[in-house]
Amino acid sequence: MQTSHTLLARSIHWSFIVLYLYGLSKQIGELDELQDNGLLLFEILFATVFLVIVIFDILT
Repeated sequence: MQTSHTLLARSIHWSFIVLYLYGLSKQIGELDELQDNGLLLFEILFATVFLVIVIFDILT
C-alpha cells in the first residue's frame, strides 16, 4: 500500500529535518556564549521557529 503526501507535508517534513541538523551543527559550546545578546536572540528565534514547525507538523 503506497500513500502519497502533499508537497506541503513533504516540505514541512524536510524543513524539520534540515533545521534539526542545522541546530545540531550550531550547538552552543559553553553557557558563557549566551552572554552575547545577539547570539542569545538568534538561539531563541531559532528554537521558536523549530517549535512552530514541530507543532504544525503534529497538527497536520
